[in-house]
Amino acid sequence: MNLIVHIMAKDLRRLTWALALWAGAGLLAIVGTNFGGVPQSTLESLGLVALVQFFGLSIALVAAIVQEDGLTESTAFWRTRPITGGRLLTAKLCLIGTLFVVIPVAMGLLVRLMNRGAMVGNPADVLQPILALVALALAGAALASCCKDMGRYFLFGMLCWMLVGFGTVGFQWVKVTLGFTARVSKMRLEWIAVYGGLVAIAVLLNQYRGGRYAVSIGLIGAGVVGAAAINAFWAWPLR
Repeated sequence: MNLIVHIMAKDLRRLTWALALWAGAGLLAIVGTNFGGVPQSTLESLGLVALVQFFGLSIALVAAIVQEDGLTESTAFWRTRPITGGRLLTAKLCLIGTLFVVIPVAMGLLVRLMNRGAMVGNPADVLQPILALVALALAGAALASCCKDMGRYFLFGMLCWMLVGFGTVGFQWVKVTLGFTARVSKMRLEWIAVYGGLVAIAVLLNQYRGGRYAVSIGLIGAGVVGAAAINAFWAWPLR
């Protein structure tokens, strides 16, 4: 347990200024987008810009936390750290989950309470963003664990995003060719999040247990194909 806390504390110290910028962008986004006033004020405009910065910094910081103890170079943890892969993965996921899932969800619920006075509406409206945040955090961590640096991480992530888009178009063409009818499914994105999260967990377990790099790439490929297939084929009634 002490080693897990030590790794988390070490990552926090090394990323102090980046996390401070991330937190500042998040606070400005909350204040600007919720209390900027109508019509759109300067504060609200700044809040929207800060929201984009907050999202971008979150994606980058997930990778930075994982790559503080790289898995693809000669400095891999099993050569330089007196800690097992399981403990190191636990430390990384605990820190990532706290910073990029728990804190944003808590702030979102607080703002909702301030705006409405009480939690109202469908519980799914709360659960869906949580599921999306968890899936995105896991996916970012999985991609970062397979990349040597931040540049490769963003290039790899953009490639996966593009392949999901192209794959969706391709599967939709197949669907039309085979005579399937189109129907919108409200649960489609949730299933993509669940599937993507499970694939990301499999990649992380393989990487942190010293598994084969090719296996991780294969799993990511399966995740891309599966996400595109779900996006195109989910709820496909026959004519």
